[in-house]
Amino acid sequence: DVVTSQSVIDEMDSDLLKDVPTSTRIIRSYGLTPSSLRNYAISSLEKNPTSRFYNYLFKVLIKLRDLSFLPDAYILWVPSTIKSVKFLIQDRRDSVIFSSVPIYTNAVGGYMVSRLFNLPLVLDFRDTWVDDPYINLPTSFHKRINIWLESKVFNHASLILVYSDWAKRVYREKYPNK
Repeated sequence: DVVTSQSVIDEMDSDLLKDVPTSTRIIRSYGLTPSSLRNYAISSLEKNPTSRFYNYLFKVLIKLRDLSFLPDAYILWVPSTIKSVKFLIQDRRDSVIFSSVPIYTNAVGGYMVSRLFNLPLVLDFRDTWVDDPYINLPTSFHKRINIWLESKVFNHASLILVYSDWAKRVYREKYPNK
């Protein structure tokens, strides 16, 4: 069984579903996401694409988003995901939480679900978290919170999968017991 977020639906390749066994239940978790805000902003810009006001407003909204949400702007879908997982596992105790992490909210959501339902957590990281050289956290407060979140999630996980030898070295140094 699979729980997926709404943000994945916009970019989903439906041909991939043919490889999923027909007995697999796919439950969509919905929440306010940057995609929905972006789509609203783009539709507004399309009405008057040369408007400096809309360009300015869009930049301000992006900045507010980056300052407001931790670990990232997708955190608002976690409550819906918890509700979906509760429905999914209500009669099953043979479950494991597998969290694919292209965005860090997935790690936090997986951690929360794992703790709430006392299930093992497997994390599949695409990129490093606070050590990612391409991540620009807006303030030192954001950096401290992300370091704390990464530590909580990593120390709780039963298994951590990473994409490269470099990431493996980084995390082995930081979390030698994992």
